[in-house]
Amino acid sequence: MRKLYIKGKCTLCRGKNFGCPYCDSDGLTYIEASDSVIAEILIEADQNLKQKIIEKVLGLNYETILDSPSGADID
Repeated sequence: MRKLYIKGKCTLCRGKNFGCPYCDSDGLTYIEASDSVIAEILIEADQNLKQKIIEKVLGLNYETILDSPSGADID
């Protein structure tokens, strides 16, 4: 099962980054994205961003999914 991650404020140092090994110089770290966060990002995204996300996640061209005889029924 694939998991998606987003960058968010480090919960250990609260983004202060005083040598924190878990976050970058901006005080951000990767956290697992919940289904609701992913849905919110997709709802607010423009069509080009949606296509890029789908291509990266599924490894397919978005039009391939739409044109498939069974719709979104992809293994």
